[in-house]
Amino acid sequence: MKTVCKKLFSLMLVAVLLISAIPFQASAAYGDIVQVHFRIEGEVYTENTLMPINANLGLTLGYMLPNSTNLTNAYNSRYNDGKVFANKWILLSGARAGIEVTSSTVLSEDMKDSNGNIVLDAKFKYPEVTLTLNPNGGKVDPTSVKFQVQETVGSKLPTPTRDGYVFAGWFLNPSDATTEVNAASLITSSATLIAKWEAGSLPVVFQGWIPANNDYSEITRVTALTGKSLKASGVSLPIQSSSYTNRPGYSVDKDYPWVDSKGNIFTNESIINEVTYVRPNFKANTYKITYDFNCSELSKEEQEVVFGSKVTLKQPTRTNHVFLGWHVVEDSYKELKTGDTYNYGDITLVAYWAEKGTVELRVYRDDTDGFKTYYYSGAIKDGELDLNNCNIQDYLKGDYKFDGWYDYNRWVDYLGTKDTKGVEVASNTITRLASVKTSTTDSSVTVIYGMVKGYKATTGNNATNNNNSVNTGTPDPSNPKTGDTIMIAVATMTMAAAALVAMYELKKRKMI
Repeated sequence: MKTVCKKLFSLMLVAVLLISAIPFQASAAYGDIVQVHFRIEGEVYTENTLMPINANLGLTLGYMLPNSTNLTNAYNSRYNDGKVFANKWILLSGARAGIEVTSSTVLSEDMKDSNGNIVLDAKFKYPEVTLTLNPNGGKVDPTSVKFQVQETVGSKLPTPTRDGYVFAGWFLNPSDATTEVNAASLITSSATLIAKWEAGSLPVVFQGWIPANNDYSEITRVTALTGKSLKASGVSLPIQSSSYTNRPGYSVDKDYPWVDSKGNIFTNESIINEVTYVRPNFKANTYKITYDFNCSELSKEEQEVVFGSKVTLKQPTRTNHVFLGWHVVEDSYKELKTGDTYNYGDITLVAYWAEKGTVELRVYRDDTDGFKTYYYSGAIKDGELDLNNCNIQDYLKGDYKFDGWYDYNRWVDYLGTKDTKGVEVASNTITRLASVKTSTTDSSVTVIYGMVKGYKATTGNNATNNNNSVNTGTPDPSNPKTGDTIMIAVATMTMAAAALVAMYELKKRKMI
């Protein structure tokens, strides 16, 4: 029993000693107390600039570091040279002397000096200022440069550029030579510097119209003194030869033959302050349109039109007929419409008509450029046209297939699309027409569209030999430059009679 008691007592004694030792060990973990001295840069170590603080080794500096504003004020109360605290502390002595310390630095034994203290030295610098650069009509990069107060400019300022001028330096005031800021200047505050320029020389580029490029291009150039005219610079305007003036539809103004690229009149007396582009002062010509109404009811008329303008054409009316449009005799009877840009000289326009109630057949193919006219034809009036007899399959070559006739009002939404899948959708969802009825009381021409598939056929006809779709025959008068022609056979007496009458009239007017 005594043995058990002795062991229990020994265990309790050890526990008591351990518990009593905990506060002692926690306190001892921070280490010895040391004095931390804060010194302002430039003062001797023996002078206590700021009140020292007692701290334990093993702790971080943390909140012990003095306030930045207080340090700046304390410094300038002694030196008054405009410096501010640089947010930098340097350890003065000890085994680690010279290191930079921060609020997170842990105080350690090897930071002490010979007196057992830790001494930190606050560092100061001049504040940063900005010189803003005004290029004064030129260009500069960058547009501002930063310096420290009391720093000399050196080579930090960029050199600006300006066409026709020579840079003469940076100035606080360009009209006062004493305000120049150069490499030796000492910076004391933020400021705006203005570039000063001296006159140099500038090119004057003379351009002519190049029809092949449909634009102006340089023909020759001269050099003029900045701020002077050509005359004062000892040069003159060139002679306007055909290399300058070869612009169809335009003539050069006789009184003022030159203008600059901004449209201002240019002469030998014009002052040159920038690179200048000069070109002939073109004026659009006025031409005459002669209207041939292609019928005995209406007499020929004339109209003046300005080259390059949006043309507004006459819209004639004729008893029991529908006006289909105007065609230019001098351009292989190409159609000209109101709103088109006029790019002809004197021309004659021939009117195209259809009797009211006429059916117009147009055939399109699924071309890579969208739908394209094959054929234009007046068809039938006052009756019913059997479209099943208007099949053009026999006139197609290669892997092409005529797909049938469709009502314009349902088909028109698909015209112009370049998506061949759209063509498939349209032709598979819009009902094909077998016939169409007409009447002389109709106020317009009934338009029926035919569809040709296979322009992108995969066998026997690829993208490099798609000419298989082109047939010989009468050129399409509504689109004469396509070269796409075809003949439509219509097996009705009325249709044949109408076609013969139409061909006779066209031959009479020398249109076929």
